[in-house]
Amino acid sequence: MLSSWPFFLKKLVAHLLMPLPLLLILLVVGLILSWRQLSTSPRLCLFLGIIGLFFLGLEPVSNALVRPLETRYPPLTGARLALLSRHPPPWIVVLGNGHAKRSDLVALQLLNDTSLARLVEGLRLQRILPGSHLIMSGGSPFPRDAEAPLLKQAALELGVKPQTVKIEDQSLDTAEEARYVHRLVGGASFILVTSAVHMPRAMALFRKKGMHPIAAPTGYLGNPASSPIDRYFPESSNLLVSQLAIYEYLGLTFEYVLGYFKPSAEGAL
Repeated sequence: MLSSWPFFLKKLVAHLLMPLPLLLILLVVGLILSWRQLSTSPRLCLFLGIIGLFFLGLEPVSNALVRPLETRYPPLTGARLALLSRHPPPWIVVLGNGHAKRSDLVALQLLNDTSLARLVEGLRLQRILPGSHLIMSGGSPFPRDAEAPLLKQAALELGVKPQTVKIEDQSLDTAEEARYVHRLVGGASFILVTSAVHMPRAMALFRKKGMHPIAAPTGYLGNPASSPIDRYFPESSNLLVSQLAIYEYLGLTFEYVLGYFKPSAEGAL
Protein backbone atom coordinates (compact mmCIF):
# COMPACT_ATOMS: atom_id res chain seq x y z
CA MET A 1 0.00 0.00 0.00
CA LEU A 2 2.83 2.40 0.90
CA SER A 3 4.40 1.85 -2.50
CA SER A 4 1.25 3.29 -4.10
CA TRP A 5 1.57 6.67 -2.38
CA PRO A 6 4.08 8.14 -4.87
CA PHE A 7 1.71 7.24 -7.71
CA PHE A 8 -1.33 8.84 -6.04
CA LEU A 9 0.69 11.90 -5.02
CA LYS A 10 1.91 12.32 -8.59
CA LYS A 11 -1.67 12.00 -9.91
CA LEU A 12 -2.92 14.51 -7.33
CA VAL A 13 -0.30 17.12 -8.16
CA ALA A 14 -0.82 16.60 -11.90
CA HIS A 15 -4.57 17.11 -11.54
CA LEU A 16 -4.15 20.24 -9.43
CA LEU A 17 -1.83 21.78 -12.01
CA MET A 18 -4.15 21.17 -14.94
CA PRO A 19 -5.78 24.35 -16.33
CA LEU A 20 -9.38 23.73 -15.24
CA PRO A 21 -8.71 22.69 -11.58
CA LEU A 22 -6.02 25.35 -11.21
CA LEU A 23 -8.26 28.12 -12.55
CA LEU A 24 -11.13 26.96 -10.33
CA ILE A 25 -8.83 27.11 -7.30
CA LEU A 26 -7.80 30.66 -8.24
CA LEU A 27 -11.45 31.65 -8.66
CA VAL A 28 -12.35 30.22 -5.25
CA VAL A 29 -9.42 32.02 -3.61
CA GLY A 30 -10.40 35.24 -5.33
CA LEU A 31 -14.01 34.85 -4.24
CA ILE A 32 -12.99 34.25 -0.62
CA LEU A 33 -10.62 37.24 -0.55
CA SER A 34 -13.20 39.61 -2.06
CA TRP A 35 -16.27 38.19 -0.27
CA ARG A 36 -16.81 41.21 1.98
CA GLN A 37 -16.34 43.72 -0.84
CA LEU A 38 -18.95 42.10 -3.09
CA SER A 39 -22.69 42.55 -2.90
CA THR A 40 -25.08 39.60 -2.92
CA SER A 41 -25.65 39.38 -6.70
CA PRO A 42 -21.96 39.24 -7.73
CA ARG A 43 -21.30 36.69 -4.97
CA LEU A 44 -24.12 34.49 -6.19
CA CYS A 45 -23.04 34.72 -9.84
CA LEU A 46 -19.42 33.87 -9.02
CA PHE A 47 -20.44 31.06 -6.70
CA LEU A 48 -22.82 29.48 -9.23
CA GLY A 49 -20.25 29.84 -12.01
CA ILE A 50 -17.56 28.09 -9.99
CA ILE A 51 -19.89 25.32 -8.85
CA GLY A 52 -21.16 24.82 -12.41
CA LEU A 53 -17.67 24.56 -13.89
CA PHE A 54 -16.59 22.18 -11.14
CA PHE A 55 -19.46 19.73 -11.41
CA LEU A 56 -19.81 19.78 -15.21
CA GLY A 57 -16.11 18.98 -15.39
CA LEU A 58 -16.47 15.85 -13.25
CA GLU A 59 -16.59 12.51 -15.01
CA PRO A 60 -19.58 11.09 -13.05
CA VAL A 61 -21.63 14.17 -13.97
CA SER A 62 -20.66 14.18 -17.66
CA ASN A 63 -21.33 10.44 -17.86
CA ALA A 64 -24.74 10.87 -16.22
CA LEU A 65 -25.63 13.55 -18.77
CA VAL A 66 -24.44 11.68 -21.84
CA ARG A 67 -25.46 8.11 -20.98
CA PRO A 68 -29.25 8.45 -21.63
CA LEU A 69 -28.46 9.78 -25.10
CA GLU A 70 -25.76 7.25 -25.97
CA THR A 71 -27.72 4.22 -24.81
CA ARG A 72 -30.93 5.11 -26.66
CA TYR A 73 -29.80 3.05 -29.68
CA PRO A 74 -27.43 0.06 -29.41
CA PRO A 75 -24.34 -0.22 -31.62
CA LEU A 76 -24.81 -2.08 -34.88
CA THR A 77 -22.76 -5.19 -34.09
CA GLY A 78 -23.06 -8.90 -33.42
CA ALA A 79 -26.32 -10.69 -34.14
CA ARG A 80 -28.10 -7.55 -35.33
CA LEU A 81 -25.45 -6.89 -37.95
CA ALA A 82 -25.32 -10.55 -38.99
CA LEU A 83 -29.09 -10.54 -39.51
CA LEU A 84 -28.89 -7.29 -41.47
CA SER A 85 -26.15 -8.68 -43.72
CA ARG A 86 -28.61 -11.23 -45.14
CA HIS A 87 -30.57 -8.41 -46.78
CA PRO A 88 -28.28 -5.37 -46.58
CA PRO A 89 -29.78 -1.91 -47.06
CA PRO A 90 -28.54 -0.21 -50.22
CA TRP A 91 -27.36 2.97 -48.45
CA ILE A 92 -25.11 3.88 -45.53
CA VAL A 93 -25.48 7.56 -44.67
CA VAL A 94 -22.58 9.17 -42.80
CA LEU A 95 -23.23 12.57 -41.21
CA GLY A 96 -20.29 14.97 -41.10
CA ASN A 97 -19.23 17.03 -38.09
CA GLY A 98 -16.27 19.25 -38.86
CA HIS A 99 -12.75 19.58 -40.19
CA ALA A 100 -9.68 21.77 -40.26
CA LYS A 101 -9.18 24.21 -43.11
CA ARG A 102 -5.60 23.74 -44.24
CA SER A 103 -3.98 23.16 -47.60
CA ASP A 104 -0.96 21.15 -46.45
CA LEU A 105 -2.83 18.05 -45.20
CA VAL A 106 -4.66 15.20 -46.88
CA ALA A 107 -8.39 14.73 -46.28
CA LEU A 108 -7.98 12.11 -43.55
CA GLN A 109 -5.75 14.46 -41.57
CA LEU A 110 -8.22 17.33 -41.91
CA LEU A 111 -11.21 15.53 -40.37
CA ASN A 112 -11.84 16.15 -36.69
CA ASP A 113 -12.06 13.20 -34.31
CA THR A 114 -15.85 13.04 -34.50
CA SER A 115 -16.01 13.03 -38.31
CA LEU A 116 -13.19 10.48 -38.46
CA ALA A 117 -15.03 8.13 -36.08
CA ARG A 118 -18.19 8.39 -38.18
CA LEU A 119 -16.28 7.76 -41.40
CA VAL A 120 -14.55 4.68 -39.99
CA GLU A 121 -17.87 3.24 -38.83
CA GLY A 122 -19.39 3.83 -42.26
CA LEU A 123 -16.49 2.07 -43.96
CA ARG A 124 -16.66 -0.83 -41.50
CA LEU A 125 -20.32 -1.37 -42.27
CA GLN A 126 -19.82 -1.05 -46.02
CA ARG A 127 -17.14 -3.74 -45.90
CA ILE A 128 -19.46 -6.09 -44.00
CA LEU A 129 -22.58 -5.37 -46.06
CA PRO A 130 -21.99 -6.33 -49.70
CA GLY A 131 -23.42 -4.06 -52.37
CA SER A 132 -24.02 -1.11 -50.06
CA HIS A 133 -23.18 2.45 -51.10
CA LEU A 134 -22.08 5.37 -48.96
CA ILE A 135 -23.71 8.80 -48.81
CA MET A 136 -21.49 11.43 -47.22
CA SER A 137 -23.60 14.27 -45.86
CA GLY A 138 -22.65 17.76 -44.77
CA GLY A 139 -22.66 21.21 -46.31
CA SER A 140 -21.55 24.70 -45.33
CA PRO A 141 -22.67 28.31 -45.83
CA PHE A 142 -19.43 28.55 -47.81
CA PRO A 143 -19.45 25.84 -50.54
CA ARG A 144 -15.67 25.41 -50.46
CA ASP A 145 -15.90 24.35 -46.80
CA ALA A 146 -18.55 21.64 -47.27
CA GLU A 147 -17.85 18.48 -45.29
CA ALA A 148 -19.27 15.85 -47.67
CA PRO A 149 -16.62 16.14 -50.43
CA LEU A 150 -13.87 15.91 -47.81
CA LEU A 151 -15.44 12.78 -46.31
CA LYS A 152 -15.60 11.25 -49.77
CA GLN A 153 -11.97 12.10 -50.46
CA ALA A 154 -10.96 10.57 -47.11
CA ALA A 155 -12.87 7.40 -48.00
CA LEU A 156 -11.06 7.24 -51.36
CA GLU A 157 -7.73 7.62 -49.55
CA LEU A 158 -8.66 4.49 -47.61
CA GLY A 159 -9.32 2.51 -50.78
CA VAL A 160 -13.07 2.87 -51.23
CA LYS A 161 -14.19 2.69 -54.86
CA PRO A 162 -15.38 6.09 -56.15
CA GLN A 163 -18.55 4.64 -57.71
CA THR A 164 -19.73 3.45 -54.27
CA VAL A 165 -19.77 6.95 -52.72
CA LYS A 166 -22.23 9.80 -53.23
CA ILE A 167 -22.26 13.18 -51.54
CA GLU A 168 -24.94 15.48 -50.14
CA ASP A 169 -23.27 18.88 -49.70
CA GLN A 170 -26.24 21.26 -49.44
CA SER A 171 -27.37 20.80 -45.82
CA LEU A 172 -26.45 23.17 -42.99
CA ASP A 173 -27.85 21.19 -40.04
CA THR A 174 -29.34 17.81 -39.17
CA ALA A 175 -32.87 18.79 -40.18
CA GLU A 176 -31.64 19.80 -43.62
CA GLU A 177 -29.55 16.62 -43.87
CA ALA A 178 -32.76 14.63 -43.44
CA ARG A 179 -34.46 16.62 -46.20
CA TYR A 180 -31.63 16.33 -48.72
CA VAL A 181 -30.82 12.68 -47.96
CA HIS A 182 -34.50 11.86 -48.51
CA ARG A 183 -34.09 13.03 -52.10
CA LEU A 184 -31.35 10.43 -52.58
CA VAL A 185 -32.75 7.39 -50.76
CA GLY A 186 -36.49 7.95 -51.02
CA GLY A 187 -38.47 5.41 -49.01
CA ALA A 188 -35.70 2.80 -48.91
CA SER A 189 -34.33 1.59 -45.61
CA PHE A 190 -30.79 2.80 -44.90
CA ILE A 191 -28.15 2.80 -42.16
CA LEU A 192 -27.60 6.12 -40.40
CA VAL A 193 -24.12 6.69 -38.97
CA THR A 194 -23.54 9.49 -36.50
CA SER A 195 -22.21 10.02 -32.99
CA ALA A 196 -24.02 8.11 -30.26
CA VAL A 197 -24.81 11.35 -28.40
CA HIS A 198 -26.34 12.82 -31.58
CA MET A 199 -28.25 9.71 -32.66
CA PRO A 200 -31.58 10.31 -30.81
CA ARG A 201 -32.04 13.72 -32.43
CA ALA A 202 -30.88 12.53 -35.85
CA MET A 203 -33.21 9.51 -35.80
CA ALA A 204 -36.14 11.68 -34.79
CA LEU A 205 -35.54 14.18 -37.58
CA PHE A 206 -35.02 11.53 -40.27
CA ARG A 207 -38.13 9.62 -39.17
CA LYS A 208 -40.10 12.86 -39.21
CA LYS A 209 -39.44 12.94 -42.96
CA GLY A 210 -41.06 9.51 -43.32
CA MET A 211 -37.71 7.77 -43.72
CA HIS A 212 -36.60 4.41 -42.36
CA PRO A 213 -33.13 4.78 -40.81
CA ILE A 214 -31.31 1.98 -38.99
CA ALA A 215 -29.19 3.48 -36.23
CA ALA A 216 -25.44 2.82 -36.22
CA PRO A 217 -24.09 5.00 -33.40
CA THR A 218 -20.38 5.50 -32.96
CA GLY A 219 -17.88 7.81 -31.26
CA TYR A 220 -19.03 7.08 -27.71
CA LEU A 221 -18.08 9.73 -25.14
CA GLY A 222 -19.18 8.19 -21.83
CA ASN A 223 -16.37 6.05 -20.45
CA PRO A 224 -15.27 4.93 -16.97
CA ALA A 225 -12.19 6.56 -15.47
CA SER A 226 -8.85 4.81 -15.70
CA SER A 227 -8.24 5.37 -11.97
CA PRO A 228 -10.53 6.28 -9.04
CA ILE A 229 -8.79 9.59 -8.41
CA ASP A 230 -9.70 10.81 -11.91
CA ARG A 231 -13.39 10.76 -11.04
CA TYR A 232 -13.15 13.55 -8.46
CA PHE A 233 -11.13 16.17 -10.33
CA PRO A 234 -12.67 18.35 -13.03
CA GLU A 235 -11.15 17.98 -16.50
CA SER A 236 -11.71 19.92 -19.69
CA SER A 237 -12.51 16.70 -21.57
CA ASN A 238 -15.41 16.02 -19.18
CA LEU A 239 -16.56 19.61 -19.54
CA LEU A 240 -16.67 19.11 -23.32
CA VAL A 241 -18.74 15.92 -22.93
CA SER A 242 -21.17 17.77 -20.65
CA GLN A 243 -21.40 20.58 -23.19
CA LEU A 244 -22.15 18.18 -26.06
CA ALA A 245 -24.83 16.41 -24.03
CA ILE A 246 -26.48 19.68 -23.00
CA TYR A 247 -26.38 20.84 -26.63
CA GLU A 248 -28.26 17.71 -27.70
CA TYR A 249 -30.86 18.11 -24.93
CA LEU A 250 -31.40 21.71 -26.00
CA GLY A 251 -31.71 20.60 -29.62
CA LEU A 252 -34.26 17.94 -28.75
CA THR A 253 -36.25 20.45 -26.70
CA PHE A 254 -36.12 23.09 -29.44
CA GLU A 255 -37.23 20.66 -32.13
CA TYR A 256 -40.02 19.33 -29.92
CA VAL A 257 -41.29 22.88 -29.36
CA LEU A 258 -41.22 23.47 -33.12
CA GLY A 259 -43.21 20.25 -33.61
CA TYR A 260 -40.50 18.41 -35.54
CA PHE A 261 -41.16 15.25 -33.57
CA LYS A 262 -42.89 13.85 -30.50
CA PRO A 263 -40.73 12.12 -27.85
CA SER A 264 -43.48 9.57 -27.24
CA ALA A 265 -43.03 8.32 -30.79
CA GLU A 266 -39.32 7.80 -30.26
CA GLY A 267 -39.39 6.25 -26.82
CA ALA A 268 -37.71 7.50 -23.69
CA LEU A 269 -34.38 9.22 -24.09
